[in-house]
Amino acid sequence: SNRAASDAAMFVFLVVWFVGHVLTTAGQAAKETQTGGSEFDLSVVLCARNDGYAGDFLGRLRLSLLSIALGLCRRQHLVSTEIVLVEWRPPPENERLLPLVQRWFKEVLTQGGFDCGSWQLPTLRIIIVGELEACTMQDSLASKRPLVQRGGLNMLEYHCKNIGLRRAKGRFLLATNADDFFSPKLLDVLASVRHLRTDSFYRAQSVTVRLNDLWIPFESVVLDSISQQLHAAAEEHVGKWAKHDGVLASGISRQLCENSTTLHASHARELQAFWSGYDAAFGVKLNETAMEYHGRPYPWNLYMDQPGDFLLASRDAWAEVRGHPLLLQNHNTDMLLICRFANRFRQVVLSTPCFVATYDHPSVMHDGPRELDQKIIAASEELELARSRLRVARARWQQSGNSPMALLRDEVGRRHLALRRESQRLKRLKDTHELRIDNTFERCRDPFRPFSSEFVSSSDRMAAELQDWGFQWMLLEQHVIQL
Repeated sequence: SNRAASDAAMFVFLVVWFVGHVLTTAGQAAKETQTGGSEFDLSVVLCARNDGYAGDFLGRLRLSLLSIALGLCRRQHLVSTEIVLVEWRPPPENERLLPLVQRWFKEVLTQGGFDCGSWQLPTLRIIIVGELEACTMQDSLASKRPLVQRGGLNMLEYHCKNIGLRRAKGRFLLATNADDFFSPKLLDVLASVRHLRTDSFYRAQSVTVRLNDLWIPFESVVLDSISQQLHAAAEEHVGKWAKHDGVLASGISRQLCENSTTLHASHARELQAFWSGYDAAFGVKLNETAMEYHGRPYPWNLYMDQPGDFLLASRDAWAEVRGHPLLLQNHNTDMLLICRFANRFRQVVLSTPCFVATYDHPSVMHDGPRELDQKIIAASEELELARSRLRVARARWQQSGNSPMALLRDEVGRRHLALRRESQRLKRLKDTHELRIDNTFERCRDPFRPFSSEFVSSSDRMAAELQDWGFQWMLLEQHVIQL
């Protein structure tokens, strides 16, 4: 009888195991069908460093993380999500982001600030790039630029984002900044990524906001109130930017956001009509129509405002463009990335009521490069003036007649020297950064052409070919925060 009972128990165990295995396998298959083999529908990637950048950076990061988590938590029945936070070169004298983020979420959950349960929150993962790893990445690019050698940049923002994007586990990947938050309608679009086209990439309108107290107690009702107040500012921003932006001027960019249910499968006909109208207005990819921006032509069908705040594309699309260009600089790199995407994919712009709100702060990271851009513009004007003076001096010399030839010859010589000095000064300024405002739009026409810093000097082979664009070969410390 004992043997019979044992056999019966074993039979029951095997039945339970088999049923559980079938259900697990079916569930996994359904999940892979839903997300294309990815673990999540969406990964939100941002980078940070606890160095007090541009004032109260931790306050901005806190509001950004909590607001994005809350917005996606409310929509978790529509989309599975992870947030990937990459911490770049943590300063040894300051607290790491991991315990800080844990405290922020624990406080809000304890005080009931979220109007959804902790089990509904997105998965939150922190990847840490230490000092040694950051220096290894810089050295691997073999740059000869004197201003960007080891220790020259505390934060390589786009290397940092590439690391997160390359390790993200979503079918769609969103690169954003650590001091941004999203309007409710934009969150609705993010919650519909299962229905977004993979032959397109998505940008969102940005608006700058000011908050008197970044450390206000976080509550869902407070965040909703802030979003409502920002809508008017976003509308005003569209009105100003549309004067020199073809995409916003058309009004087509509003359509997906005004009725995000169009993205659902039950509205296939309306969605097809939207794509037809969008393609008719702007074309599918980068085209030759141009507008003038800061005295230079740029493509009509590109939206270039705040390019680093929101860029959403499929994981395969990010891999095809190989992420952000691996330059040892932060300024203008995101603009070239948009050109690379537009070279192969359709750009779709989401505008009011979809928008990204970014907290107003001093632009410390970009002030130096912007000053450099102004110096280059001034030096270019001086060079052109020197050329003009040399042409005048030569003409006077050739038409001198009875004038003192030696004096005119000496003047031509002085103009030659002045022209050479101005030319050398301009070259020194341009060599400071490989990508500048004066060559960004020119490179936009050939966005995958390599830069000098992408070559390894010893072999003249491209460094990008010797390593993964997201440094996937490098083992990095990672933590999943259990909420």
